[in-house]
Amino acid sequence: MILCLSVQAQVPSDWQVDGLKGKVKTLTKLYSLDSGKKYMEKINYDKAGFITTRVSYTNIDPEHYYSMELIKDKEYSYSSYKGDKRLIKVISFDYVKRTPTYTEKHQEEWLAGRNQYIYVFGEKSSEGNSYVVRTYNTKNQLTTEEYFNENKKSEGTNTFYYTMSGDISKKKYNRNNQYYVLDGDEVNSIEIKKDKKNNVIDQYFKRKSIDGFYTEQSTYEYY
Repeated sequence: MILCLSVQAQVPSDWQVDGLKGKVKTLTKLYSLDSGKKYMEKINYDKAGFITTRVSYTNIDPEHYYSMELIKDKEYSYSSYKGDKRLIKVISFDYVKRTPTYTEKHQEEWLAGRNQYIYVFGEKSSEGNSYVVRTYNTKNQLTTEEYFNENKKSEGTNTFYYTMSGDISKKKYNRNNQYYVLDGDEVNSIEIKKDKKNNVIDQYFKRKSIDGFYTEQSTYEYY
């Protein structure tokens, strides 16, 4: 697909896509299930609002046991956009040795309407890489993310719902996302707390699949 960049609006910043208010320098987000599973990511933004690095941590070891400690899992380094695309260098870490194991490149590309982008787990989906298509509404809120395998066959879609004030109200997962949510699970927001910039610092969800809870806790550093 050839895009005419002269008539396209600029790609939205990651501040916009992530729904952040104010000039966030670093966002640290901890996801927790009452089962003991935890997943954390630390995201750094430049002064224009674009991600420079993202580091993920998990407490789930290779044998699927939960530890008390969060261990570095992956480190993402984002290049600047060239038109609609940017490359992401991803370093994976060995859970036990805590050393890098392998490096690969992923790719993000915004489509012409600026309401969808493709995240490719590799550099070119045409060469058989799996990928996810994320769709946003006019408020830059993520509404769906659909996962595809190497043969371009859909493996499931996650759906997100919002309140009139723009806060996430429900997440419905038909495809596992990261480490902390189960396939087919649905979570509904029951409590939310925000900081002075109106960014969410604590959000509590009720899980539909079992009588349990799921939480997201965020801390911010601002420019």
